[in-house]
Amino acid sequence: PAPKFEVVVSPNEWAKTIRNKSSAEFTDTKLQQLEFWTKFKEWAQANDKHLRLQTPRPQHWFDVSMGTSDAHIALTVNTRERLLGCGIYISKNKELFSFIQDRKESVERALKCNLDWIDAAKASRITMAKPDFDLQDQDRYEEYFKWLYNMMLRCKEVFCPLIAEFRK
Repeated sequence: PAPKFEVVVSPNEWAKTIRNKSSAEFTDTKLQQLEFWTKFKEWAQANDKHLRLQTPRPQHWFDVSMGTSDAHIALTVNTRERLLGCGIYISKNKELFSFIQDRKESVERALKCNLDWIDAAKASRITMAKPDFDLQDQDRYEEYFKWLYNMMLRCKEVFCPLIAEFRK
């Protein structure tokens, strides 16, 4: 027999990132973004033990794997337009974007919202946004985290089967 240990506290990734670079290299907004994504990751993993997320970085986006190299979920914080966003990022695969766009009505019905369909030169995005976002309002972080988490799960539920169908 051997003891089974449960991790109660682990190193904070926010502190590690700051330690690796001098804080003079980061703007106040970048530091707030890093703190937001670090707290989001901690909250999400505390609420979903099976969720594996990347290391947070001081940037306005946070990528989440969908188990394919064709696309990933991109969570975003837009401080200028005060929007919280979630969407699918498809890099260099216009056929996949067209395939999903052909199913626009059923996708929007399944996600219960209107989406922005952006087909740019290198990458395409299908996004939704939550208005009235304030990165500095930490009292609302849990509300933001719940929205991001729920939208991320809904995107996986809707887009993963479409991507699998496209690959056939």
